[in-house]
Amino acid sequence: MIDIHNHILPGLDDGAKDMPEALAMAEMAASDGITHIVCTPHAFPDVYFPELERVREAFGAFKASLAETRIPMDLFLGHDIHLVPETLDWLKSGRVLTLNGGRYCLVEPPEFFSPAELESILFVLRREGYRPIITHPERYAAFLDAPGLVDRLAEQGNFMQVTAGALRGRFGRPAQAFCRRMARRRLIHLVASDAHSPRRRHPGLRKAFLVLREWAGDEDANTIMENAAAVLEDRDIAPFPPRDERTWLQRLSDRLFNRGGRRGRGDG
Repeated sequence: MIDIHNHILPGLDDGAKDMPEALAMAEMAASDGITHIVCTPHAFPDVYFPELERVREAFGAFKASLAETRIPMDLFLGHDIHLVPETLDWLKSGRVLTLNGGRYCLVEPPEFFSPAELESILFVLRREGYRPIITHPERYAAFLDAPGLVDRLAEQGNFMQVTAGALRGRFGRPAQAFCRRMARRRLIHLVASDAHSPRRRHPGLRKAFLVLREWAGDEDANTIMENAAAVLEDRDIAPFPPRDERTWLQRLSDRLFNRGGRRGRGDG
């Protein structure tokens, strides 16, 4: 499995605090069946926004430590980008990183946002060739209060990444119920750990995909798992066909109505 959102690099943000903790997270991830991790420290102005040189140094040191300890894990680099007006400029200048140097970028909306402003900045990113992946929409009150906004953003060409822990109920029942709605409506494109430590929000995807299989079926769960490889390799994510959520009675009524309409036109 591939984890595209993980705060495993030590000493850069509110994730792993030091190298032993980062190695413990990598060992947990490997035991869970994760083979690839995209290290995505926060790019959050005035909070966590280390210089890119420091990020690359931490990445290199962690990669070397993994090799020494022989933990089987392939590492890649990116950022968890908090959306601000300067985001596009930072992406173009290389101040913040896309996932593994491709077109996909993890974007985290501010805690409070205007839907119109969010749609506008995402449109600009897509127009410039980037492919925004909105992180953990299930944890935003704005999305929970207006679930149709997620539908609209997905229709516009943005991608949705939910947190593994949310699928398992670790962020409360409302977040889990929202994930279930997203799964049934085929609005989950990616699942990631968003891991921050070996104790809280620890790395792991396997149990989350078991939940997803119950809700969405094996075919959709496998596609979502494969989408992470597409992101890593900068390939297109194929959109899910819409799922027919009508009840059997509604489907029967629509079929009868359509047949009647065709007979009426034929009789005329």
